[in-house]
Amino acid sequence: MNSGSLRVAAVQMECSGSLGEIEDRALKMIRKAARLGADIACLPEHWSPEVIENPAEFLSLFEEAARDSKIHLISGGDFIREGGSTYVESFFIGPNGLLGTQRKVHLFGREKRKAKPGSEYPIFRAAGSKVGIAICHDIVYPEVARILALKGAEVIFSPARIGGSGLYPWRLYILARALENRIPIVSPNFLSRSQGGSVIVGIEDVGDGIVYPKVLARAGSHPRLLVADLDLKSARKLRARRLKARRVETFSRIAEP
Repeated sequence: MNSGSLRVAAVQMECSGSLGEIEDRALKMIRKAARLGADIACLPEHWSPEVIENPAEFLSLFEEAARDSKIHLISGGDFIREGGSTYVESFFIGPNGLLGTQRKVHLFGREKRKAKPGSEYPIFRAAGSKVGIAICHDIVYPEVARILALKGAEVIFSPARIGGSGLYPWRLYILARALENRIPIVSPNFLSRSQGGSVIVGIEDVGDGIVYPKVLARAGSHPRLLVADLDLKSARKLRARRLKARRVETFSRIAEP
């Protein structure tokens, strides 16, 4: 697709079973996303039941899938062991190999006992667009999505592992981040016998200066591949207008501890 639009896929797969079984499901859905014309497919957070001790082997499996299917893919966000340290990390992979990684900045719950936080917010170029990644709990903090938007992101992928009473606020966060930044958000959620609810949110200009976050696709509590076309051109104009209207001279306290 051209730089004005982007076809995205959110992979909601069953995440119970062995690592090999779950990887097979992931690869099947990635191939299906490619057949449906998706430019970028994203897996959920913590779909791997294990800490990935050999990231090179893990990465090569998905590099092969991206190359063979001619698709960009985001590996979600799993415990990755590298150089003696563990991070919750997402690999962004293109048909020609690894484009970069995003480490989760705001760890949640048990993650704080097992992993170190990241501290960077890179922007990736893929399929004629600029992409940011906010892994699960990172979407809670408005500064994360705003930083990505200010750095030029045109879409944010937010792989998630949310369940139970967390589903309602998670949906609100996705809608709010999309609305306040005028940016589409793709959020595939972990599925293990239940939960799910993966969502793709776009931006709609309804006139008279009013903008809505628009749910383009939503999953229930069963395995499903969500695919939607994002209007990046329209969102780009709305986002530029919103960011330009900020009175940044009043924002100095936001950087205080």
